[in-house]
Amino acid sequence: LTTKFNAASSKKYYELYFGCKVGDQDNNWAPHICCSTCVKRLTHWAKGSRHMRFAIPMVWREPKDHSSDCYFCTTNIKGISRKSKHTVKYPNLPSAVRPVPHTAEDESEHEAHTEVQNGEKDDPTFEASTSSCEHHLLTQGDLYDLVRDLKLSKKQAELLGSRLKGWNLLQNATKVCFFRNHQDEFQDLYSEENDLVICNNICTVMDVLGHEHKTSDWRLFIDYSKTSLGVVLLPNGNNFPSVPLAYATNMKETYENMKILLEKIQYDKYCWTICCDLKVTALLM
Repeated sequence: LTTKFNAASSKKYYELYFGCKVGDQDNNWAPHICCSTCVKRLTHWAKGSRHMRFAIPMVWREPKDHSSDCYFCTTNIKGISRKSKHTVKYPNLPSAVRPVPHTAEDESEHEAHTEVQNGEKDDPTFEASTSSCEHHLLTQGDLYDLVRDLKLSKKQAELLGSRLKGWNLLQNATKVCFFRNHQDEFQDLYSEENDLVICNNICTVMDVLGHEHKTSDWRLFIDYSKTSLGVVLLPNGNNFPSVPLAYATNMKETYENMKILLEKIQYDKYCWTICCDLKVTALLM
């Protein structure tokens, strides 16, 4: 059974339990329903009688395609009945990172504060999702994406990495303290002039991020509003995150300011394809 996950109380319980909000509900690729078992468990946990079976919830991201990176398309449920649903093998994909169960220490901690009912049957859905013939270890990129999707602070990110390392879920090369001084390598690549923060060397930024800066593969997106200006590079195909080039507050929407901006980011040198709204287009003409 499934239920719409739009009740304010359920969302609040989710945030309190996992420390993150239910997000991406405005995107079509994100699930908008959850099983009734999870809703009941969250409700009972809020009342002090039960707890969830996993410490970190399932993390959803926009799939790259439907053939190899879509959780629903790659899960074969043909011929599956209620009695045989425990045989379903759930994939572990970059777009759908499976939930992490509680450790024995977490279980005992929850049991000390909650009264678990005797004879309660395990939820086969999550038993199947945590069992796999191939154990996936998180790379540095996987951990970075997970922290970004959960919108964690530096301290929370380091705590999550430490817990995952304790569960032997990280590759040997994955560093837990990666987020502590993550901004240091980018500080010298950006400078501030008046109210405008600009990128000094986009090629170096691309090298640090591990991307090839081929101008035909990137497009320049300019977002101009009454309160702020944002300029980023978007990859064609959306297979990488955006790369920030400039940001400003209290910068008026004028032809002169737009000219200054394009000069600062060296647009004449790279000649990216520009995508923007009609208002910005009028300033560029």
